[in-house]
Amino acid sequence: MLNFFRRKDAAARYMLGGILVIISVAMVLFLVPGLTGGGPVGGSGQSSAVATVDGREITTTELNSEISRIEQADRLPAEYLPYYGPQILNSLIMENALGDEALRYGLTASSKDIARTIREQLPQLFPNGKFVGETQYADFIQQAEQMSVPQFEQRMRTQVLINKLRYLVTDGVRVTPAEVRAEFRRNNDKAVFLYAVLDPSHLASQVKPTTQQLQAFYQAHRTTYQSPERRGLGLVLANTAQFAAKIQPAAAQIQQYYQAHLAQYTFPERVRIAHILLKTSSDTPAQLKKAHALADKIESQLHSGAKFSALAKKYSQDDATASQGGDIGWVTQGRLYPAVEKAAFALPVGQVSGVISTPYGLEIVKAEAHQAAHVESLAQAASEISSDIQQSQAAQLAQKAINEAQAEASSKPLTKVAAEYGLQYIPIPPVSNTDPITGIGINPQFESNVFGASLHGVTPVVQVPAGYAFAQITAIEPAATEPFRQVQRQVESAYRKQAAAKLAARQGKELAAAAKKAGLKAAAAKMHIAVKTSPPLTRDGSLPKVGAVKPLAASLFRLKPGEVGPPTAVHGMTVVYQLQALQPPAPGAFARQQQAIETSLLQQKQSAAFDAFEDHLRARMIKKGRIKINANVLKATLGQLSNQS
Repeated sequence: MLNFFRRKDAAARYMLGGILVIISVAMVLFLVPGLTGGGPVGGSGQSSAVATVDGREITTTELNSEISRIEQADRLPAEYLPYYGPQILNSLIMENALGDEALRYGLTASSKDIARTIREQLPQLFPNGKFVGETQYADFIQQAEQMSVPQFEQRMRTQVLINKLRYLVTDGVRVTPAEVRAEFRRNNDKAVFLYAVLDPSHLASQVKPTTQQLQAFYQAHRTTYQSPERRGLGLVLANTAQFAAKIQPAAAQIQQYYQAHLAQYTFPERVRIAHILLKTSSDTPAQLKKAHALADKIESQLHSGAKFSALAKKYSQDDATASQGGDIGWVTQGRLYPAVEKAAFALPVGQVSGVISTPYGLEIVKAEAHQAAHVESLAQAASEISSDIQQSQAAQLAQKAINEAQAEASSKPLTKVAAEYGLQYIPIPPVSNTDPITGIGINPQFESNVFGASLHGVTPVVQVPAGYAFAQITAIEPAATEPFRQVQRQVESAYRKQAAAKLAARQGKELAAAAKKAGLKAAAAKMHIAVKTSPPLTRDGSLPKVGAVKPLAASLFRLKPGEVGPPTAVHGMTVVYQLQALQPPAPGAFARQQQAIETSLLQQKQSAAFDAFEDHLRARMIKKGRIKINANVLKATLGQLSNQS
């Protein structure tokens, strides 16, 4: 958990799917009585501590620095700062708490431990196994981690302590053979079943609403048929591209920028590869034998001069890359299965590996290109740096111009103000708060400002894709309910959709009840409903035109052959099903998957155990007052950072 915001993988860069979890953590931290501190913020003598851990302060400066570092490293959107800001603070708090707890357990972090951790986390500092040197190391840490070398190494020391504490806490965690076997069966058991699909879209034609029913539906859903409030705008836009066109960075500026951002131009060793994959994880011995024979055949054709991309398109079972000739793209070390990675980085460019056995299949790899760890030269980076400087300076000039224009917008005609500061003026006809706006697109913050302002009011400046913008409200058209006759078709469509869904659910119950007595085929035949037979499916399988079977999997795999399950809603449709057979996994599959399953389960249980330890430690420290959070300082800090963004 503590490494969540420091990870460099793609999953950590796109964290919006976890926003609800973050909000929950924030609520626990800042809404539980007695957990947070009060008091005013600012003024002479006021503390700048946003939190304390055992009396040690976490200052606003530390929090600001951590937020800035994480936003840049993981590309987190600034508009969500109020949500992930508290989580970053919580990470800092628990890093301190767990590090201290490790020391209380008598754990230590030697210089060798710290050096090994740095080498593991930042292999680009050791191209070809050789350290880049103290100067480049310091430059890299300052740029990439936004901290000094002593600060960084102290963080690494704490991480070593926490890792040792994690090992101590989770050392006794075990996975039993029964758990491994149960997980294997959960992943590999397959069901064959009869099923009937009651699709509301196919039943809508059976719904014959009267005008009276439609009018009643309309009255019950009047807000649905309300035309939204619309507003006309005078938009002022500072287009950074227009400002950038007037800027030409000097050679000295480019060189200075290069030295200050050297970490950006330091790249680890990487290889571009293509592969052909034959999946074998659930094969029977006979199927596995065929797969090996096919792999040998493909390897033979490659050695005879066959084109790798053509064979990948024909044989590879990797759906994501087969159509691209097997092209995976550039990969760095640590991204592939060890045996595949070893082959990929050892192959000369243009050469093909032999058949590599992995837990998931048989793989043949081709090295398309190989790039050693290197630092891009100033000459190579100059064009990109020049563009970066242009954009940075243009953004500053554009923001200065539009801020000054916005300050005068209430007292002067907007067209005159825009012309005076070299900005664009765009008249916008009345739009709703969901309509795209010329020059802006869809921008929730801008639209919120527009629909929160009064007539002739001027909105705050907002950053938009083209640069910066503000608006003056020139007209307001209030919201109004559309007359029934104008929306009658929409009302009828919505009524049919709702009624058809209810009809599908009702018919599903009737069919399931009849199927339990006569069998699904006979019951469906009387109701003129089609019945199909599924292919053998695991709990993660999918049915054609229905989708994933997860919604019905829990009950399906508990049925006995011949039993009918309860009607289940699956992606808006009602599915009635009768189990025909449960197929056990293929012989030999358990032996191939056992190690991977055991490792995965162990990691899950260890993570759960350490999370529980961490939660208990946090709760104990909060109860004893050893963790304190100044909610007012936190709120002010996050508010200031949001405004700056």
